Amino acid sequence: MNHYTRALALICFFFTPFTYPFAQVPYTANTHTTTYNFPFAAGANLGVYPGWSDENLAALITGDAQLGLDGVGGTTVRPALPMHFLEQWGYDIRKNAFAYYRNIGMKPIVAFVGYPDDAHREPTQFCPGSKTEMFKNMYAPIWDDGANGTPVNDTNYYALYLWKIAETYGDYIDIWEITNEPDLTGSPAAYLGPDKDDSWWNRDPEPCELAIKAPIQYYIRMLRIAYEVIKTAQPDDFIATGGIGYPSFLDAILRNTDNPDQGKSSPEYPLKGGAYFDVLSFHTYPHIDNSMRQWSDAIGGFVYSRHSDKAVDNGYLKNYHDFRQVLENHHFTGTLFPKKHFIVTETNIPRKSFGEYIGSDEAQRNYTMKVLLKSMAHDIHAVHFFTIAEEGSYFSGEFSYMGLYQKLGASPSQPVQLTEQGIAFKTTTQLTKGYIFDADATAALNLPPDADGIVLKNQLGKRLYALWAKTHQDRNEQAQKTLTLTGEDPHNVLVQYDWNYSVTGQADSIPGNVITLTGTPRFFRPIGQVKLAFEIRPILFPNPADVAFELSYNLFDDAPVSADLYDIVGHHIKNVVPKSNQIPGHYSYNVNTETLTTGIYILKIQARKQRIAIPVLVQHY
Repeated sequence: MNHYTRALALICFFFTPFTYPFAQVPYTANTHTTTYNFPFAAGANLGVYPGWSDENLAALITGDAQLGLDGVGGTTVRPALPMHFLEQWGYDIRKNAFAYYRNIGMKPIVAFVGYPDDAHREPTQFCPGSKTEMFKNMYAPIWDDGANGTPVNDTNYYALYLWKIAETYGDYIDIWEITNEPDLTGSPAAYLGPDKDDSWWNRDPEPCELAIKAPIQYYIRMLRIAYEVIKTAQPDDFIATGGIGYPSFLDAILRNTDNPDQGKSSPEYPLKGGAYFDVLSFHTYPHIDNSMRQWSDAIGGFVYSRHSDKAVDNGYLKNYHDFRQVLENHHFTGTLFPKKHFIVTETNIPRKSFGEYIGSDEAQRNYTMKVLLKSMAHDIHAVHFFTIAEEGSYFSGEFSYMGLYQKLGASPSQPVQLTEQGIAFKTTTQLTKGYIFDADATAALNLPPDADGIVLKNQLGKRLYALWAKTHQDRNEQAQKTLTLTGEDPHNVLVQYDWNYSVTGQADSIPGNVITLTGTPRFFRPIGQVKLAFEIRPILFPNPADVAFELSYNLFDDAPVSADLYDIVGHHIKNVVPKSNQIPGHYSYNVNTETLTTGIYILKIQARKQRIAIPVLVQHY
């Protein structure tokens, strides 16, 4: 609990009539913002995979040596705690799983809540013929005198449900999402602009237009109850919108109170929806939001720009900026009202093309890396990709091809395989761990229009560049740009890491400050004035190898040299070049591969501080 929160709680404790050993939260998000202390986090939604527990799936994100799972370097997870599930199986049914998430280092843990069982569901059908996702008696008082053993009014079923999970899971949950995608809709009113009278900008969504099948005021009531109950039980936790998709829906939240009478302000309902959440959680899927196509009257059809930079800039980041603009329009700028925090709890593009949608391995991996890097630059605190693993069925649609892993086996005892997206995700999280965005250094790059990227720094002030050439052609991820890093000494050396570094271990030493960029982000780490021993990359031939391959290189300076062969998971196979001091000249070594099984291996050669890793494929014919 921060000092401000503690002071307010003490004021409430001493100056509010005492009826129960919990002081109700004396502030709202209009006056107070909980400090966000977690580093940038990347993760995924769990999904459901027969034979895999939630703990096993979480280990695929963070890793667990005891389970033999390496993970992808993620640090956040987004499970659900729906009421209908907890009422059936008991409120502590997932407590061990949540404790496990925390034990393996998950922070923040984001949980979405809601979804009543039929016994506690609001009986009114606001959309005729459809059950609502609202709870019965939500407009009953939230608090009572504690006569039933809880500080909340037990007849307000939503308040009681939240109190029970706050008491059970409060030590493990950091961000509480209030339902999932409440504004999921097929109505064009959601995305029509403010100039259209029938848009949600100019009228409230109808219950039948919303996934919650209820008026917007009822959703604000959910936010209000959640804010009061959870902040009372866990003052340092955050309340978030439920992964919303439309800025117009956010505008409706911010212009309404929870008054069921058209959201009017009154003594009983004094504040609008922005008073009851700290975090704006949104979802964005650029392949379906029209961000990569534009209508052309000249051709009487759409002109497409289906590539990763358009997906990031016109889809992911445009959504972020549109949501931020709505908040600013309602004065959540840090002056009148505190600023909101941002997280993304679902995003991705498919790796296979479906109809007119973008879809390729290259586009998906590039989108993943660029989203992670741009999120760090725009203070989006956490990103959850959809989802852990692919379903692997083309007939299930494009969402079946959005996994960090390929289709999982029947149990965790079977080997898992990363998709290219998963490899790129792992490389990005591995290299950026411990780094934060450096706005000044990024601005100083003065990147040209056909290049993009960011500069990061760690606590020691060391820099890490993440840069790429901007893609620009429809369904084409090819791009190239030569760039001079003006802030780097041309006599220094850069270490270059490509998207698959987390698997290959390959890193090249580059003399000078001139770099070559492609449409896939590359990372560059300055290592100072290192005298290079290899000015030309060592060569392996043949590659693939059957019974043997030859390692050859030219040494340009005296140096201690050694080389070793590893399997793809990092196990040492054999020493190839015994460590010895070598003088300038040409060297070659024959490496026998007859006893090695078919597969990919990594040869790592080192000369002084220069390290180079080279993949070699062993293929027996």
